[in-house]
Amino acid sequence: MISGLLLLIVGAILILSEIFIPMFGLVGLIGLALVIMGSAVSFDPALVEYGLAMIFAVSMMLALIIGAGLWVGIKAYRKRTQTGKEGMIGDTARVISWNDTQGRVFIDGENWHAQSAKPLTLAKDEIVRVIEMKDLTLMIEPKA
Repeated sequence: MISGLLLLIVGAILILSEIFIPMFGLVGLIGLALVIMGSAVSFDPALVEYGLAMIFAVSMMLALIIGAGLWVGIKAYRKRTQTGKEGMIGDTARVISWNDTQGRVFIDGENWHAQSAKPLTLAKDEIVRVIEMKDLTLMIEPKA
C-alpha cells in the first residue's frame, strides 16, 4: 500500500515538474507510467467496483494533458524567431533612399543602412526583402 502511494506521489511530482523542466514530455510520460503503476498496485477490488475503469480514465486524462503540453511545446519550438538578427531575415523593408548598391531602408520602426550585392535602381517607398545582416548593415534584394 505504501509503495503504491509512493509511486503515485512521485508520478504526480514528475508530471508537475514537466512544467518547469522542458523535456518535451519525457518526464511527464515517466510520471504517467508511475501513476498508472501506483494506481494498479494500490487498487483493492473489494473497496471499489469500478476501480480499473477509473484507473484507465484518469490515466487517459493525464496522457491527454501531457500530450497537449507536448504539442504546444513542439509548436513553440518550431516557431520562427521574431526578435533580433534572426527575426529580421526574410522580412520586408521600405526604401527611404537608395544610390547604386547602398542606401537607407525602414523596417520595424527604424532606419537601417542597407546594401545590395549588385547595383539596383530602387525608388523611394519601394519594398525590398532582407536576406542577411552583416554587423549593423542589412543586405537586401528586390522583393519578387
